[in-house]
Amino acid sequence: MNDRLLASGRVAYHPMCNWLGDGEFDSILSAERTRVTVRRKVVDASYLSPSVPSTHVPRFAVEPGVRLVPPNALPELWSGGAQGRVPGKVVIVGAGKTAMDAIVWLIHAGTSPEAIQWVMPRDSWLINRITTQPGPEFFKEAIGGQADQMEAFAQATSTEDLFLRLEACGNLLRIDRDRMPTMFHLATISPGEVDLLRGIRNVIRLGRVQRLSADHMQLDDGRVAVEPDTLFVDCTASAVEPRPLQPIFQGDRIVLPACAGRLSAGDGREHAQPVPLGPGQGPAAMGAGQPAGWFRQADVGRRPSGRRKAGHPGALQAAGHGGHGAAVPACRIGAAGLRRWKMPGRNRRVPAMQAA
Repeated sequence: MNDRLLASGRVAYHPMCNWLGDGEFDSILSAERTRVTVRRKVVDASYLSPSVPSTHVPRFAVEPGVRLVPPNALPELWSGGAQGRVPGKVVIVGAGKTAMDAIVWLIHAGTSPEAIQWVMPRDSWLINRITTQPGPEFFKEAIGGQADQMEAFAQATSTEDLFLRLEACGNLLRIDRDRMPTMFHLATISPGEVDLLRGIRNVIRLGRVQRLSADHMQLDDGRVAVEPDTLFVDCTASAVEPRPLQPIFQGDRIVLPACAGRLSAGDGREHAQPVPLGPGQGPAAMGAGQPAGWFRQADVGRRPSGRRKAGHPGALQAAGHGGHGAAVPACRIGAAGLRRWKMPGRNRRVPAMQAA
């Protein structure tokens, strides 16, 4: 950015600012307002703006005397910050990836798993990190994992069966093997981290927190006592909130969601509308984060690969998503499917892969 974009004189960068709309933004530090003249269009990337723990407002009541901190305040505890003394007990509020990261950090920092309570409204399916790693040393796990995933889609007979197959081939993980997860936000984690999380025995599954008091928590389905001087860690901020779908091209605005397809700006009159995969259809919404909602994203992303139409004997129907998003792609990578893997400047032969 510094060497090319800013140096060109055609780009100006204004960090630490809030967009106010109508051509105005202000500085977070000085509150100074700046007005710009929009000659053609405003590209609005705020549609996918995340909610982060350090700035979001909790959706539950917090009574006086409760020690509640975001996860990024935890390192200050050991230096005397973040509301003072080191706590005897820690309650992690939230079941997503932020909560998992906070627990792993606490354990690595020396906190005993017995000192941690975890409020987990829902169990989640998790992506095995090794299947997402780049580089030739991870070729078998990454590309082989895609082959296994396609085979699972082709063979599965139900939503539950699909996810169990993905778990069996190492694509997905879950913390409690005795519970069928009802959430899938595409959180990515390593098996070693999952092993640490399984060491938390005090898991509270009574729904979401409604109120925090100094001596108890009120949840959807019950009340749980807590010890004096308990530290609550708020991990309930959502990375991407479900939002209503919007057209991408809106007059003088271009609203950016996550998409499958190609944007074509054209001459301002005709545009190729890509398929939205963001808060309205992608990881955040997915049927309120339910596993079945993932089919829509998978279907759109892999449709050119030989999608079986709804009603085909081999098509897996996603409950709650009829019509366009209901059929699951059925692809198979056979002995001739992966013969040559191209790397920059050379071709590298790899063994043919047969999906298990």
